[in-house]
Amino acid sequence: MDTLVAGLEEEPRALLLTHIHLDHAGASGSLVRRFPGLRVYVHESGAQHLVDPAKLLESATRLYGDDMDRLWEDVLPVPAESVVALVGGESIEGFRVAHAPGHARHHVVYLHEATWLSHDLPRASRDFVERQLVKYGAILFRGFPVKDSDDFEQFGMAVSDNLLEYKERSSPRSQVGENVYTSTDYPPSQKIFPHNEHSYAVTFPLKLFFFCETPATRGGETPIGDTRKIAQRIRPEIRERFRQRKWMYMRNFGYGMGVPWRKAFATSDKSVVEAYAELNKIDLEWKDNDCLPRRFNSGRSR
Repeated sequence: MDTLVAGLEEEPRALLLTHIHLDHAGASGSLVRRFPGLRVYVHESGAQHLVDPAKLLESATRLYGDDMDRLWEDVLPVPAESVVALVGGESIEGFRVAHAPGHARHHVVYLHEATWLSHDLPRASRDFVERQLVKYGAILFRGFPVKDSDDFEQFGMAVSDNLLEYKERSSPRSQVGENVYTSTDYPPSQKIFPHNEHSYAVTFPLKLFFFCETPATRGGETPIGDTRKIAQRIRPEIRERFRQRKWMYMRNFGYGMGVPWRKAFATSDKSVVEAYAELNKIDLEWKDNDCLPRRFNSGRSR
């Protein structure tokens, strides 16, 4: 801690704790003793354990045993008047607070301009986003520090396992990142009806990420629908028929709207397309006019 204090350019006035595990909060009491005006911010569930760390130390002792003194030295209590309990939604010194259980149930993250302050962004934020996504079906991030396609890609990787490559393409799009693409490159006169993204493929995305770098001067909206609610509007007996009989998707690669097979499969080699089709249980039929019908039988309703 002496090394930390020596590097300070001015006396600290706020200590923002993401959680109370000793490797993150064990020196809080010592810091407050050295800087009596220091305010310690922590989730309300962890506040009591800073004021009285007895249970925290008891739990850590069971884990570390004789190594406690060597690892943590003195873990001093924080005076109650120096602790500020958080629930999420507060603003502190220009930071916005969000309760994001993940690494710990009392975990919080702090948002300040272009930086999430969290000991474990991918895990803490992902758990929070997943719960909200299941509950509401979609999440709109406002004022979030994503400025370009690189930021957007990093955000997607932080809250998802990976970003899928756009394979077996159905519409013309421009690639702007490793697996980041523009929306469909159609002229404004064309319309795209609501659909389940890439549902015709064996491997389809579980999440969709949208980002607007340059807002449209007029129009430009991307409406979304809750498939769960739409499915409930279908009569139960019809839903059951789909579950029992599944469905067949037939697509014709030709010319005009859409893309030809060479662009859809990103190759001019028919043998590559045939190998992909075999691997993904797709039936192909080559036509003399260079058109390609393909059929895919679903193993389940989507």
